[in-house]
Amino acid sequence: MSKQKLQLRATLRDEGKSWERVGTSLLNSTVWDFGTSVGMRDLAALHGYLFSYGGKTWRSNQQTALTLSAAGVRDGDLVEFAGDFEPVAGDERPATASAAADGADGAEAPAEASAEAPADAKDAGSRAASAAGSVRATTPGTEGAKGARAPEGVAADPTSESGPVPDAVRAPTPLPKAQIRVTLIDHKKRQRECIGRASLDTCVWNFGVSVGMDHLTTLHGYVLTYAGETWLSNQHPTLTLKEAGVQDGDMVTFAGDFEPVYLHVTLVDKEGSRQRFGKACPLTSVWLLGELLGLRTMEGQVVPGFGFTFKKDGGPTWRSKTYPNLTLAATAVKSGDCVEFAIETPPEPPEE
Repeated sequence: MSKQKLQLRATLRDEGKSWERVGTSLLNSTVWDFGTSVGMRDLAALHGYLFSYGGKTWRSNQQTALTLSAAGVRDGDLVEFAGDFEPVAGDERPATASAAADGADGAEAPAEASAEAPADAKDAGSRAASAAGSVRATTPGTEGAKGARAPEGVAADPTSESGPVPDAVRAPTPLPKAQIRVTLIDHKKRQRECIGRASLDTCVWNFGVSVGMDHLTTLHGYVLTYAGETWLSNQHPTLTLKEAGVQDGDMVTFAGDFEPVYLHVTLVDKEGSRQRFGKACPLTSVWLLGELLGLRTMEGQVVPGFGFTFKKDGGPTWRSKTYPNLTLAATAVKSGDCVEFAIETPPEPPEE
């Protein structure tokens, strides 16, 4: 139940150059906090950062609360950080759809002259093209690529005619983008304002990264404030602008999250209950908080093979043996909540 500290090697890649650092971190720390500690924020980046390990890659603007434990990192492993220059979701029109709508060469579609030609001329042209083995392909899947020809030896349908690209293969109408005014507040309470654009179904944290949120100093993640309400990135990782109620022309605020969680804690054992007041960051291990508040004094009453339980008022029960890496953020506790630590009770034997 003690804090597990890892020593990791980190490769930092920046514009074709790379160097290696060694850092230490808790297993339940986010990979981005660890990256910051070894110099990740000195890398050039456009939309955030990339973390690679074990053949997998994670993006800071998509997995904001990813921990080293969740990524499967172990003591002594080598990980990699680099800047993220990939387009943010919603910023680009899909290339395949664009090609289908505009033609692979970007030229406008020719007039449908074949439809105007006499029937005899069309039939003669089709027969001649078939004999040469170079009939123009006119199926819906290939019509967008003007000038495409059927492979040698493959006969095309002589009855097919060139025509408008069906709606099914045209690019979907992009969702309208909202223009949003943004205030960025750093740890010294200095403010900077800017304007960003995004579809309302964009994740608020992806939008935040696009306007510079990830350059703010932080301890536990980020805070979005809008219309008097506040959301934390480590509690609402998939929140969209639409879900937050943001509309075109509105103003939102991003800041680093430095606020600890204040909890009313009850320790329950066979002798009764004790009240405590706890304070910790949201990424703190639940069981570490329990130890700091006196959970170790109850270890003598634990049944072999069992452990402790944790729950907040009205919430589910979490078992230390089942969730050894549980953090306060994962349980969605908030400042002012009442929580309880207790000794896990073995199930009653079935009645005979």
